[in-house]
Amino acid sequence: MMRKPLPILASAMMFGFVTTLFVTSLFVMPLALADFRDSAPPLRKFDPAKDCDCLFSSIAQKEFLRDGYTKLAETYKDTLKDLGDGKVSPTWVELDPNTMDSGQARRLSAFNVRLDEEEKDLVSKAPKPDCDMPEDAEIILKTDGRTGEPPSDEEQKAAKQHFPFEELFDAVMIHEMHHAARFGTNNIGVKSTLGKTRTPYGRALEEAEGYALEIAELKKLAKQCKVSFE
Repeated sequence: MMRKPLPILASAMMFGFVTTLFVTSLFVMPLALADFRDSAPPLRKFDPAKDCDCLFSSIAQKEFLRDGYTKLAETYKDTLKDLGDGKVSPTWVELDPNTMDSGQARRLSAFNVRLDEEEKDLVSKAPKPDCDMPEDAEIILKTDGRTGEPPSDEEQKAAKQHFPFEELFDAVMIHEMHHAARFGTNNIGVKSTLGKTRTPYGRALEEAEGYALEIAELKKLAKQCKVSFE
């Protein structure tokens, strides 16, 4: 998930979709994760003798959130289609008075506020993983909603010490690097794209994609528990 951005027109931020999900997972994330691992304290590897319950319950939580955000994306798919091609809401829009009238800007803002509340409700209903870690450990690992900056070294170190095993931390970071990649960032700097913002459709869709990436990573460990999700 991401930190909430400032109000739409005041923040003039950008959530541009600049890479595909496939390219992000193959090229951007592995390189970034190598640096993230170097910057945070070491964690032990996944141990099937004691971590399978945590693994399965984490997957269940993330599947719940993936499915919830997928439904939210469908809800907002047609809400702002007049700002795009007329067929489907764009995933991001330019905050330009020459292309967006005041009524459209108000609708964009209102839909984003509504999505904020729906997100809170969704997260509150998600099943809690059966893991030996604080419930808020993942909250520290959030991509900045105004700049696209991924979690800082300090934030990674503060959060990582609470994760039960390395692969769970890495899965969450893959999600966050997906957000950063959508900004056109890497772990070195941010490409400025001020004046644009994601729509509610884009926000929900991006979260669903991020959780799908987490789930795919965690399911790789399932065979060690003698369970397959294939």
